Amino acid sequence: AWLYDLGSYNLVFSVSLGTMVACWLLLFLRLWNFKELIKGEKLTFVDMVHPRHVIESLKVTFKPRPGHRRNYLIVMMFTMLMNMMPYIGESAFQFPYVKRLFSWGVTDYSWYLTTCTLISSAAMLVFFPIFHRLRTTDNTVIIISCLSQIAAGLIRGFSTEVWHFYASAFVDMGTALVSPPIRAQLSHCVEPHELGKVFAMLASVESAVPIIGTQIYTSLYSATKLLEYPGPGACYFATCGFILLGMLFTTGNAFSMGWRHLGEEAPKKQAAGRHPDDRGNQEVNHAIGTSVKYKAEVW
Repeated sequence: AWLYDLGSYNLVFSVSLGTMVACWLLLFLRLWNFKELIKGEKLTFVDMVHPRHVIESLKVTFKPRPGHRRNYLIVMMFTMLMNMMPYIGESAFQFPYVKRLFSWGVTDYSWYLTTCTLISSAAMLVFFPIFHRLRTTDNTVIIISCLSQIAAGLIRGFSTEVWHFYASAFVDMGTALVSPPIRAQLSHCVEPHELGKVFAMLASVESAVPIIGTQIYTSLYSATKLLEYPGPGACYFATCGFILLGMLFTTGNAFSMGWRHLGEEAPKKQAAGRHPDDRGNQEVNHAIGTSVKYKAEVW
C-alpha cells in the first residue's frame, strides 16, 4: 500500500521485479561450483520434457514401501493439499468479504495482509527453534499448525469487528509451520534418488489447487454472502473442514508411528544383568542421534 501511494502500480511491480532478480543472483552465487552428490548423465531438452517423467513420478509415489511409508507419503501429500486449499481459496473472496463487512479499501486490506505475513515469519523464527529444543515430532508440529488454522478460521467466520479479523491473524501464526515438517517426512519416505520425482508429483498436486480451490470458494461465497449472520462466514467454516480433514489423517500417521519421528525405533528395554552405566551411555547416544536426525528433518 505504501509503494502504491508513492508511485502507483509501476513502483509496486518494479520493486517486486527487483527483489526477485536479487534473489536469483543470490541463488546463483550460492550454487556456483556446487558439487552434486548424485551423479547423472547429461540430458537434452527433449529428455527433460519427456512424458515418461510423469509416469515415473506416479510409480515412485504409489509403489509399495516397507514400514507403511507409502501410506505416510500419500497422507502427507493429502494434508498439504488440504492446507493449500484455504490458502488459495480464501484469496479469491476475502477482499470482497471485508469490503462488504468492514468497508475496507485496497490500502486497508494490504495492511492486513502485511500483518499476516509478518506474524507468520515471526512464528517460524520463534517456534521452530523451540520445537527443535523440545525434540517435537513432525506430526505434532503439523497438528499444532492445523489447530491454529482451525481456530483462526472460526474467528474470521464469526467476526463482526475489525479487531476480530486482526486477532485471527495472530491466532493463525501456525500456517507457516505446516509445510517444512510435511516436506521433511516426504524426504524420509523415499530414497535420495527418488526425491526429485516425489517433489515433482507434489508440485503437480499443488498446481491443481488454484483451479479447484478458487471455484469452490467463489461459488460458496456467492451462495452465502447475502445470508444472515453468520452465513457470510461459511467460506471460513469450509476452511476449518479442510484443515480438520488433513489433521485427522496426520493424527492417524502419528499413532501409526507411535508418536515418534519417522523411522525412529521404539526404545528397547534394558537387558537383564546389564550394567546401569551401559544404559546411560546408550541413552546419551540415542539422544544425540535423534537430535542430528531432527536437524535433517527440519532442513
